[in-house]
Amino acid sequence: MDVSRSSRVSPPASVASSFKGLALFTPGGDCVYCLDQHKQAHWHWDLCAALQRALDLREPPYFLLPCFTATVDRWFDRQRQTWVTLAEAYPRVLRYQTLLNVLFSLDNLPWQPNYTQIEACSQTVIESYRPAFPQLWESHDLILRVEAVSRSMLPGSHRAFCYQHPLLPCPARLGPTGILLLQTLCQRSRYNGHGANATEVTPDPGVCPAHPL
Repeated sequence: MDVSRSSRVSPPASVASSFKGLALFTPGGDCVYCLDQHKQAHWHWDLCAALQRALDLREPPYFLLPCFTATVDRWFDRQRQTWVTLAEAYPRVLRYQTLLNVLFSLDNLPWQPNYTQIEACSQTVIESYRPAFPQLWESHDLILRVEAVSRSMLPGSHRAFCYQHPLLPCPARLGPTGILLLQTLCQRSRYNGHGANATEVTPDPGVCPAHPL
């Protein structure tokens, strides 16, 4: 459930104090964030790209979305004549509330847990990327504000992403874990659609028990 904090003030001359903010953390505690007063850009991909550049990753760590994100939305409710602030964070980053309040100048605002898409935040799924992105599990004392959104991220633009994960779809081994992993990988590309290809790697069904998922 969303919880807001309101403060009664006179109607503002402009909406310059309204904004949306997004912070992306790594498992090691590094943070990149943005503050968008125009509320028109799509920042998720740019924050991932910023992490790639800052930590010299082989590719942007899109798999951190949305599990390691926190978002805040502030606007003026003219009907009630109050400023309203909604702040939510996924459970993995709720411990950074004090830092988030400093980054977005929110005093001691309590952040609410966001439990949507919680299946996509499975520990098994996240840990599967650790061998390819070991830097993300290290602390670099990084706090970086991203100032400008890429033109390719503006509304109406499109970018394709590709995730590959080796699965051995043995009927007896796939089970709930394998189905969850397939579902999660598809959800990663929810902005661009998704598909799946199956390739038979062995005609011998006896191999399955020796190579579990």
